[in-house]
Amino acid sequence: MKKRLLIIILFINTLFTFSQKKKNKVGIKKIIETETSVTDTSEKMRQYSIVNVSEKEFDINGLETHRIETQYYMDEPYRTTMTKIIYNNEKRISSEESLIVEDSISYTMHYVYLDDKLIEKKAGYDFNNKRVFHQELLEYDKRGILKRRNYTFTEKEIESGQQSRYINGVFSYNKKGQCIKTDYSKSDRSYTNRITHIRRNNKGHITREKEYYKDYKLIGTTYLKFNFNEKKDWISIQYIKDKKPVKAIYREITYFK
Repeated sequence: MKKRLLIIILFINTLFTFSQKKKNKVGIKKIIETETSVTDTSEKMRQYSIVNVSEKEFDINGLETHRIETQYYMDEPYRTTMTKIIYNNEKRISSEESLIVEDSISYTMHYVYLDDKLIEKKAGYDFNNKRVFHQELLEYDKRGILKRRNYTFTEKEIESGQQSRYINGVFSYNKKGQCIKTDYSKSDRSYTNRITHIRRNNKGHITREKEYYKDYKLIGTTYLKFNFNEKKDWISIQYIKDKKPVKAIYREITYFK
């Protein structure tokens, strides 16, 4: 159960970084991101455990072309997803073709556009006698800036049609198209029902996350600390809660010569 939930969390985490082109800064060839959780085992000892490793490759124009996500459980790799990003003639993503290696599951994430705006992403596949469906709907303001995304994950028994899991995440954005709030209050108990308010600095980096129960009782506050390299690309993020590190993400960046 916990392994399956981690897969869904990984997919949802990709929603924070919206793009119709999966474009990075021109000059970056490859990024390897390693996410770790941090646990205090004693007053003087901390244990760092790998949660996920993501490898992304880009072309010379900064467009992401391939991605490999490896999820870990108890510090051991257990599931790898390989993805190829397909672009149309306008250099917008038309689809993402993915393979979950260990389960030999192939699926395609389809991108739907209205005029020049991405309005929907959807994918479905069968897994362990269950039908899995992801859908993401996007809304824009009058200026064409993203203001809201509604993500839905459903899992149903193929024979009975009974729904075994439902997750709904609503993402709200500011006038710069940056995510400032996530709301999972309508999800079932298989996932968090929490609401998170996000604060950013003038460069757009997240500096604080305040997490609430759906009745808006405060759960806790997490602060983020970024480190940058000489090219001003971030290479690590430390997540601090109650003055203690709880998570870290490290980046290895390779540049075109």
